[in-house]
Amino acid sequence: MTTLRASETSFIVAVQRTRVATASVPLGKALSFFGEHAAGWILLGLLGAGIDWPHAGAWLLSVLAVVVAQGLSVVIKRFVRRPRPGAVLTADGRLDASKGGYPVNVSGAGAARLGGVTGEPGGGVVSAVKVYASAPTKLSFPSSHASSTMAACVVYTAFFPWLWPVAVIVALAMGASRIILGMHFVTDVLAGYAIGLIVGVPTILLLHG
Repeated sequence: MTTLRASETSFIVAVQRTRVATASVPLGKALSFFGEHAAGWILLGLLGAGIDWPHAGAWLLSVLAVVVAQGLSVVIKRFVRRPRPGAVLTADGRLDASKGGYPVNVSGAGAARLGGVTGEPGGGVVSAVKVYASAPTKLSFPSSHASSTMAACVVYTAFFPWLWPVAVIVALAMGASRIILGMHFVTDVLAGYAIGLIVGVPTILLLHG
């Protein structure tokens, strides 16, 4: 019986093999950098508060919503502890979700072996997912980039309703980039979107409703 992880891994590999995905890697890396720890979205909100001074309070509360969405996703990751798509097997045959970062690995299956490095048997790559970016943890569910991006798109666009089409494109692009870069599964991204909406929608109802 095919597991959800196996199905999602196969989907990522299939996507990464397309020309569109290959061409999108540089953009994906740029989005990844901007969204790391929600820093880009936080700075954008602070800029809005500085420029739109009469509504600075609302902007700052919107920034807080982005921080909360980011924080929630990080806390949930610590409990779920789902290894990222390009996870390797440890020497005892388990998917590696230990402390430490998630390194770049663009060679796919067979590129690295945890056991091989230490001389211990049993370690190895378990999928052909290429990893085009790095992350501070090996934990995958949910996507913090998707959480903070969705929250930011919801709360910031409330100040400029005519930008909703752009916000939707940005949110989708961020989610797609996480898959293309080999950082997250589809369900990680969808869960991140849900967190962003759960935090963002009440915030705009409170501030703009």
